[in-house]
Amino acid sequence: MGDYSDDEHQEAIQRKTAATRASSEATRGRDDQVRIRLNDIWSELNEIRDRLPSPQPDSSLGGLEGALERGLRQAGVAVAKAAATAKAAAQEIRKFLDANDSRASAQDIADAIDDIGPEDRTTPAEFAAAVNEVVREAALDPGRRLPHDYRALDEACHLLAQAGATSQGAGAPNDQSPSLASTEVMRDVSHLTTLLLGSSPAFAEAMRLQSDAMAYSLAALNKVGDMQRQDALGLAITARAAAQKFEQT
Repeated sequence: MGDYSDDEHQEAIQRKTAATRASSEATRGRDDQVRIRLNDIWSELNEIRDRLPSPQPDSSLGGLEGALERGLRQAGVAVAKAAATAKAAAQEIRKFLDANDSRASAQDIADAIDDIGPEDRTTPAEFAAAVNEVVREAALDPGRRLPHDYRALDEACHLLAQAGATSQGAGAPNDQSPSLASTEVMRDVSHLTTLLLGSSPAFAEAMRLQSDAMAYSLAALNKVGDMQRQDALGLAITARAAAQKFEQT
């Protein structure tokens, strides 16, 4: 082994100190970069959160109104429309219960509505039909208080169905139900068909022949009636003559 050298020892200590200081500065630089990057990410998250729409307050109702509102919202009706329609429909259903002296409570009806399956909640019209069915089954006892008054229930279901007709699509032209609209279309088509046939000469000739046939039939019936009256008169005269003959004898 060589002799101990203080200068070499001091240089070794200085080299180790310098290496430790460099490593510490490098570590501090990496920590600063990580902190800066975390601050950038936090700022980006705040910007994204500010751009997101603020959550709407929970407008869920309770009891019967809540059951109707949940069904309408699942059927695609907007929150505000669903809440307003649910309140109006619930009032009509309560009227239906009172009108038929039902033993079922509003909560019983709400539970029955909550039990409606998701397959009957795809559209407001289907949900309204399902509500009509389950409310009748839950509220009415077989054979009790007949006949039943369904006017309030029908109005409630009409309100539920109309909620979808007015909310689906931004350009809905009116609030008519599909059945009413189809009825009006069929009426117009029937009217146009009648006008088209009426403008046809063949149709006019057929109508004339039909009228003539009816006239001939009425004339024939009148003749038959006249013959029956004449036969009855002849029988009456014969009977009277026979009676007078017997009286003389």
